[in-house]
Amino acid sequence: MSRLIKKAAHNKFSLIVSIPRNLPDFAAAAEAGGADAMKVHLNVKHPASGHIFGNFSKERKNIESVVNTVAIPVGVVPGAEETATLSELNELGSMGIDFFDIFAHDMPLDYLQSNLGRMVCVDGRYQPNDMKALADLGTQIFECSVIPHEGYGKPIVFSDLLRWKALTADLDVPLLVSTQRKIKPEECGILKEIGVRGLVIGVVVTGDTVKGVEATTRAFRNAIDRL
Repeated sequence: MSRLIKKAAHNKFSLIVSIPRNLPDFAAAAEAGGADAMKVHLNVKHPASGHIFGNFSKERKNIESVVNTVAIPVGVVPGAEETATLSELNELGSMGIDFFDIFAHDMPLDYLQSNLGRMVCVDGRYQPNDMKALADLGTQIFECSVIPHEGYGKPIVFSDLLRWKALTADLDVPLLVSTQRKIKPEECGILKEIGVRGLVIGVVVTGDTVKGVEATTRAFRNAIDRL
């Protein structure tokens, strides 16, 4: 079983870092800051940073370097409209990638044949009943990215809590919120109270520097450890 899935099942609140570049310096910074796991990317233009990640052949060496740099689980976002093939996903697994993370509406059906952990991302189109159905179909952990693009980088508002709480209701599978909003470390307690099981922090809060990734990850780690 995926190491991340095992961790998430037991952690009261997990911390995953979406590193802004597929580079070992960023990976080492996330691990040093206290991340439980991290993500690399393929085949996407990151919506918050604008950085473009190439295909498997282009990113392979960088991803290998990341995996070989850290001891914590590393997952992959395999793409969006264009995605890694199942054979590429399997090869990533042989390189040490632990899980994949992809929007439900972008995930090819043959990914269900992969041995990697299954993190499925949902946006604003998904309702609580959809979440339960996706869990029944094999989702092992959710990433919740329901904030529209115009809300990126802004503070949490009360209606965000309502949305996240509704999605976690009666959900057995852990749901993690991504930092589309500029979530503060001290707000982790409120997220835990409404049923959120962790955070996926990215460039909106970490910034695009190695120093920023380590410092921000450590600030969230310290806040989570105090919960």
